[in-house]
Amino acid sequence: MTIAFESFEDLTGGMDASSLSSEQLEQYDRDGWTVLPGLLSRDETAAISAEADRLVDHQPSHTPTGWVFGLHSQDDLCQQIARDPRVVTPVQQLVGPGVSIHSSKLVTKLAQDATQCNWHQDEAFYSDTEDPAMLSGCRMSIWIPLQDVDQDNGCLYIVPGSHRWGLDPYELVGEGHCRRQVLRTDLADEQCMAVPLSAGDCLFFSAYLWHHSKGNASDELRRAFIVSYQEARVPRNAYGDPAEVLVPG
Repeated sequence: MTIAFESFEDLTGGMDASSLSSEQLEQYDRDGWTVLPGLLSRDETAAISAEADRLVDHQPSHTPTGWVFGLHSQDDLCQQIARDPRVVTPVQQLVGPGVSIHSSKLVTKLAQDATQCNWHQDEAFYSDTEDPAMLSGCRMSIWIPLQDVDQDNGCLYIVPGSHRWGLDPYELVGEGHCRRQVLRTDLADEQCMAVPLSAGDCLFFSAYLWHHSKGNASDELRRAFIVSYQEARVPRNAYGDPAEVLVPG
């Protein structure tokens, strides 16, 4: 089912763009992540989830159940949110010169599903050593839960400061999602912290930050909308197409 709305402003209520505070910027530099609470309204997260209901049954057969890759290119509402000043303004404080979209996706944990997302760095999937032009010095993602998330239903766990360790060696594992798993999982388990969030909160994190999520032990599904951004000079996105530049470099 698609939720009809007159315009994007009907959902946003004409909210102004947000900026990260000096404390949040310091946290991101030190720890590799920070959070803007309540970036999206409950109406917006419900609208995205309704759009996801429409899209998930029309994905390629190899796509994990409930996932949508390239979400912003398949749905007008998600494209508008990926480009919205409330998102792009703080992203500009973390990415540059300029900003372009690298990728987007919807990730889902089904109810009572023990499948984990392994400890990994996004940059292990994003970097292409055979194409230096695709290397980024500041690639990062926003992670917006569409439902409240906690340790019971699959919130993210992160290792503060791990973005400063560079691209860590990894191994390919046969189970779970995000199968380029960092080798030092014991260290990750020792130093990690959970990041519970309310629906519509926005987690900003470096593509080098170690993170993972456990299974969903609740009776409801858990969804998150993710958009990754890079500096405008990087010529292509994750799908090999010209990157969509939002802010010229």
